Amino acid sequence: MLRYLQSLRLPMCCIFAGAILLAHASYAAPVGIIGYDINNAITDQPVNPAALGFFGHTNSYSGTITDTGLTASTAFGTGALVNYSGGTGTLTDGNISNGSQNTQFFTISSNPGSGPVPVGLTITLFLDGYYKLNTLEFFGTNNSQSSLPGRLDGVDVEVFDGTTASFSPTTPFGPLNSQSIPVNDRVNFLGSAIDGLETDRIILSNFSSTGNDIFILTEILSDGEFIKGLPAPGQFAVFCAALTFFGFRRFQLTAR
Repeated sequence: MLRYLQSLRLPMCCIFAGAILLAHASYAAPVGIIGYDINNAITDQPVNPAALGFFGHTNSYSGTITDTGLTASTAFGTGALVNYSGGTGTLTDGNISNGSQNTQFFTISSNPGSGPVPVGLTITLFLDGYYKLNTLEFFGTNNSQSSLPGRLDGVDVEVFDGTTASFSPTTPFGPLNSQSIPVNDRVNFLGSAIDGLETDRIILSNFSSTGNDIFILTEILSDGEFIKGLPAPGQFAVFCAALTFFGFRRFQLTAR
């Protein structure tokens, strides 16, 4: 019996070691986006969190909508600037629209025809873990009758440690709009400043557009290499408490 157990020692050790390696191995996967914040998004006046949208385009959001008290004038009318925080909605709901419903209208500046003033639009995507990013895709509506989808032309991408990379122009792909321009845009991080960096969020800013300083989005998707999950709630506090306890015990033993 003892010899039998000894004969199993090496295979069992190999299996155990393999399990550890698999548990810590990273793998390529769609990036899980669990929520997003937006600063200075345009919406109709007066602000109604239950009916968000602009120029006939509607979007929904589960978090808090805060009126900044500012407005923006566009070629398509004037709207209020609001902040989205603590929720999720149209941009990450998994639905790619074919029209103006479930599609968010964005403006990059105010008064685009007479000295545009940037509105400070930023979108922060919160991930379900830490990833090394491969690509980021922006989906306009699959609407061949409109010239609005496909106007996004550039964006700055920032990751967790503050590293930022600029992408202009973006790479268009997908169905064509009414001007025979692809309605979607892609950013490839390979070879950029953030290639290989781990992040649990994606911060988008400094957008550019091919017309009127506006663009529309119905979905944002990303692909990357999963590294590790987010800390469980309270895990950090437990870790700190454990360090404090063992530090105190060491002090007691040293003092004796």
